[in-house]
Amino acid sequence: MENPKQLTINYNMVSFLQFIFSILVIALHCARIFNNDILHFVQKSFFSRMAVPYFFMSSAFFITLKAEVNPNYWNNYITKTIKIYLLWSLLFIPYGMTYFYKMDLPHLFIPIAIPVALLYTGICYHLWYIPALLFGSLLTNKLIKYLGYLGTFLICFALYFLGSLETYSSIIKDTFLNSFYQYYKSYFFTTRNGLFFSPVYIFLGLFLFQFYHLIQKRNPKLLLSTSTLLFAIEALFIFYNQGDDKNFYLMLIPFTGSLFYWSITTHIFRQFNCTKLKQISVLFFFLHPVFIELFPFVFYFLSLDNNFYGLLRFIFTIFMCLTSFYLLEKIKISFKKKETNLIKKELKS
Repeated sequence: MENPKQLTINYNMVSFLQFIFSILVIALHCARIFNNDILHFVQKSFFSRMAVPYFFMSSAFFITLKAEVNPNYWNNYITKTIKIYLLWSLLFIPYGMTYFYKMDLPHLFIPIAIPVALLYTGICYHLWYIPALLFGSLLTNKLIKYLGYLGTFLICFALYFLGSLETYSSIIKDTFLNSFYQYYKSYFFTTRNGLFFSPVYIFLGLFLFQFYHLIQKRNPKLLLSTSTLLFAIEALFIFYNQGDDKNFYLMLIPFTGSLFYWSITTHIFRQFNCTKLKQISVLFFFLHPVFIELFPFVFYFLSLDNNFYGLLRFIFTIFMCLTSFYLLEKIKISFKKKETNLIKKELKS
């Protein structure tokens, strides 16, 4: 195990990549941005798919690092995250209810659908990440405790492989795996969750922290370039054999591990302060569906068939999120000034 105090981590590059990936998540959730099929695939199913695995791995790494310094950190983190999750879920309840009604669910099933959404899919399409992170973290830590790192990796990879049937569904049509996948899908809709998707990336974060002293001898540029090439080759294969969805790539596992390892060791951006970018990326994540869903009402005169509809929706969402961040910062500064003035007055009196 590496001593947390001895780690020299490039937090600025991590924050910068989290900012870039938060933009790519927004691009993923907007309507089609590029009309060209190849560009659309590269944007949506290659670059945007890098985001969530990186978030899972970086979260696992830094949670473990902070928990080594403060034993109570993990419990405090869970409590804080659940509170934030429930708050944002409450905000998105109107969206969730609209979605349930569109599914033509009987009214009696809606009280059941809400807790299922909270624990599994999220009340809104981006909130699935938090239950997946918490459940995946608990599962992975328990497996490591009882099975060690090798046994845990094998189980996490096996689960991820089963989840990848969603991506490779067009290839497994005439196999027994398709029967399993179709049966599962009929009940649970997607394999992108805290059981199949997140554990392997959370494991990577935990593993990198625990064995950093061994891994740091490897060449991060070579690892990243090799894994990027393998990921690109797999993406090309998927482009010509597209399944039900494209959340799972087998080569995304080594790519994510290599990218995160490179990002914490590189000297690029080490001298810059990217704290604001990290704060913006958090706001981007939680707030962007508000403006994505608001866009059709504001620009009701635009047709869905408009070639620039997705691009305009993307630009509008980014602009409104940045504006929201700017306004929130102004409000914070204003409150701090008032608080400072009150303290000064009390001291004078």
